[in-house]
Amino acid sequence: MIFCFLGDSIVNGLRDEECKGWAGRLCSELCAAGKNVTCYNLGVRREKSLEVSQRWQAESAARELSFEETRYVFSYGTGDMAVREGKQGASIEEVEANTKKILESCQKSKTLFVGPPPVANPEHTARNSELSDRLQALCDEYSVPFCNMFEHIEDLTAYVQNVVASDGIHPSGAGYEMIAQAVASWKPWQDFVQD
Repeated sequence: MIFCFLGDSIVNGLRDEECKGWAGRLCSELCAAGKNVTCYNLGVRREKSLEVSQRWQAESAARELSFEETRYVFSYGTGDMAVREGKQGASIEEVEANTKKILESCQKSKTLFVGPPPVANPEHTARNSELSDRLQALCDEYSVPFCNMFEHIEDLTAYVQNVVASDGIHPSGAGYEMIAQAVASWKPWQDFVQD
């Protein structure tokens, strides 16, 4: 199986001392379990939903093989909800529109969505949480499982403390491990990785 993880710098694993992020940790776990998988981390720093929606098909197509199934994991939103120089990256409605384009394009493929986690700034965290709820509702319409980090990270307080000790947005390796464990213990992920 081929797994493409598409999204932002949190998918990429920015600030992880091991340069694995949560996607790399999940893939390492699969390989350790003896699964024959090829994993591509297609997370790009500072990208928002619009950029992901514009590039995901071309980037994934370059990694597909005719004799193996490709499965997709999307995760973004923190950049969209960030405020820089007084301007928010995108509105929730814009993120929903970009996500709808993605979900409509990959209806015939196995797809998961992992929502944005909390960050150090409480207002930014509140926007991420609202976006997660809205994206979860949208994914439900398309029958795409959505992993809400606000519900699945076991200890949100410890996660936020980890982010605060890093750069306020990205966790260190320990925080990425919390995300990886949240996804790994999620039943849709367990079903997703079965042959």
